[in-house]
Amino acid sequence: MVPIEKFHEAVLSGRYETPSDGHPAKPLPMGLRSWWRFYVDGIVRAMRVGKRVIREGGWRPGLFGDLAFVVTKAVESTGATISFDGFDALAPYKGKPMVLVANHMSLVETMVLPAGLFAVNDMTVIAKRSLTKYPVFGKILASFHPILLDRKNPRKDLADTLSQGVDLLKEGISILLFPQGHRLEVFDPGVFNSLGAKLAARAGVPLVPIACRTDLARPGRIVKDFGPIDPSRPVRFSCGPVIPPATPQREMQEKCIEHIVSALTGWGMKVKRQETEDVKGN
Repeated sequence: MVPIEKFHEAVLSGRYETPSDGHPAKPLPMGLRSWWRFYVDGIVRAMRVGKRVIREGGWRPGLFGDLAFVVTKAVESTGATISFDGFDALAPYKGKPMVLVANHMSLVETMVLPAGLFAVNDMTVIAKRSLTKYPVFGKILASFHPILLDRKNPRKDLADTLSQGVDLLKEGISILLFPQGHRLEVFDPGVFNSLGAKLAARAGVPLVPIACRTDLARPGRIVKDFGPIDPSRPVRFSCGPVIPPATPQREMQEKCIEHIVSALTGWGMKVKRQETEDVKGN
């Protein structure tokens, strides 16, 4: 695995792909070893590092990205290939706030995508308030000053997101959100809400769509968050065009969905069409 500085350089150059010496010659089989690498060597280790840094008073804005990079290295150590494409579109906006929206397929994009996005700017996320109650993870998440939603009162959640989001963006902090609200292996444009477009327009910042293929992690039978890991499945992130804040909100939303659908079908993933049955891309 390349150092994080070189990783960020590659992401902003427009193409990062796990180098040949960044993972074992042969991917680990789906089983206990690959599960251990991702969840224990990756997520648990990142949580331990984050807990220690926060306890010692060493918190810093880039900590979120550093911890995500720990998980990124763990994914690559399973033999899985990670790629970031098209993120050179964000290079002119380095150090500037923006709203980033992505499809939500598994736990992986929430843990790996931020590693690449911190190449551009300091960032936080929109998350469920209940996540802050998790042991260790909750304190780490809270330290990143996320926008927390209760998901009980949609109107209040919208008002809180717009109010807090605009304030954070004015402070120069980018915001990542997953408008679907829950994980879907088959992308459904009908549940990809326009919250990102509303926030970007309200704050007067660019909106950036990101397509994610993260079916490397499969849902667990007993605990959904801790399912099998299949390193034969690549992890892919594709950045769409930067959408100016002056763009009409409906057009913003259409452009986001258009990019995500195009990338997913190009990767051979399923997408739910509004007018027909689910279809599989070429």
